[in-house]
Amino acid sequence: MIVEILSPSNKNTDLIKKKAVYEQFGVQEYFIVEPSDKSVLSYYLKDGKYAEPKKQKARFTSKILRKTFSF
Repeated sequence: MIVEILSPSNKNTDLIKKKAVYEQFGVQEYFIVEPSDKSVLSYYLKDGKYAEPKKQKARFTSKILRKTFSF
């Protein structure tokens, strides 16, 4: 499980480059937090690829840990 907090200078890196690397190496869960509006993109690995992301506000759920995190 990886949680990334976006900043204006790293958005492209986290949303494109790192996501591809994490997918390639089989990271099961990848969460991207946008602090400005408290949105979270949740990516879950399925058949070696990230499924369409779920977007939530101020929370995300880890299927591995079976826990929801709120902020």
